[in-house]
This record gives sequence, C-alpha cells and structure tokens, in this order.
Amino acid sequence: MTLILGAKCIDGVVLMADKKVILNDGIDIDYRDKLFAILDYVVFGSSGSTDNFELFRGYAMEYFREHQVSFDDIVKELSGLAFRVNQKYDFSKDFYFDILVALQYADRPSTLTFISGYGNPRTIEKYHMLGSGASYGKVFLEKLWSEDLTMEQFAKLGYFIIKYVEDFRLNQAVGIGYDHPQIWFIPDGYSERSRDYQLTGATQFDMFRNNAVKMLKKHEAQLKTLSKKI
Repeated sequence: MTLILGAKCIDGVVLMADKKVILNDGIDIDYRDKLFAILDYVVFGSSGSTDNFELFRGYAMEYFREHQVSFDDIVKELSGLAFRVNQKYDFSKDFYFDILVALQYADRPSTLTFISGYGNPRTIEKYHMLGSGASYGKVFLEKLWSEDLTMEQFAKLGYFIIKYVEDFRLNQAVGIGYDHPQIWFIPDGYSERSRDYQLTGATQFDMFRNNAVKMLKKHEAQLKTLSKKI
C-alpha cells in the first residue's frame, strides 16, 4: 500500500515516498510520512505492514540509543531486526514489510540498500522501488533512467511518477492528496547534511510539482492523439 522510490545519483541518494495509507480494510484513508531518520545520516522507508514497520522503527530507535553501532554495522543490525520482527508473525503477508535505507558517509559516497523482510540486504547501484505502485514506476524508470542523473533531476522524475499513478488511478493505494510526496536528499559527504524537503523546500516543491503537471499534460495529450489514430 505504498510507492517508495530510491536512487543512487551522481551527487548522492534520493528517497521518495507517497503518503496514502489505507486503514480499516479500505474504509478509511489517511496521509502519513513514510520516510524517517532514526539517526543522523540514516534515512529509511518501508512497504508492507504499516503497523509492523512502526514496531520495527521503535525497536530500531531504542536499539541505536542504547548501543554504540559503527556505520559499517548499521545495515547488518537493521537486517537482523527486520528479520526478527517479520519472523514474529511467521512472515505472514498481512504483517510482512521490507526496507529501503540510505546512509550518508563522511568520506565516501552515500549508499542505498534494500533489506527484505527475511533480513537479506542488497546494495542498490541504480534505483529501487517498494510497494504496490512499484510496477508502474518501473515502466518509466526503465526508459528515463540515466547514470548521470542528479538528485534534483530524479526528484522531478519521481514526483511525476507518483502523481501519474495517482491521477490515472492505476493503484488506489498510492497517492498524496493535496500534499506533496516526501522527498529526502542524502548528499555524498558530510559537507551537506541530509534533508527532508518536506520541512525545508517549499520553493523546490513548487518546481517539482509544476514539472510533474507539465509532464502529465504532455502525456495526456499523447494518449489522446494515439486514441484518435486508433
């Protein structure tokens, strides 16, 4: 019930997420944050069970408060914790969740890692998506992805993808309503801190939104032209 996108760009890592949450077997709809920073320089999001992810996030915050964990061990600890929480519910589909985590290092490029609910980590060198809307995003990224994309360029593309899935009603569990997607930049190196644009980038959001609207109108016009030819 989500769409989370992550990409390894030439100047850092981007994490993006829609905000729509389906509650009470589809009766209620809410809009919530899906990306979180549990430590300085560590940002992650999840697809699957919202409640179980919240449990995982609480355990993770508590664990890192109480233990000295080196940066090189963070992914290992998160992987083990994801496995234990999912195992608690026998990896049931209704309670299963997986994770996309970004780490910002002082002396090397930021990293993006996918962690399955079974605790298996995989380093992402291009892009990765989580959630029920991922198959739609894949169609665009396979065509538009480039190795030299900047974080800002990918954010524009990701904003368009989330709005496309929502506006064309491709997946009822993906959307932002009247809000913005969550966009988190994790630049390479500590010289520029990671930042959640939800908190700091109103003007930037306007640019991303305007670009998405322009791309949606162009795509809609192309579909109308195609339908006339058919």
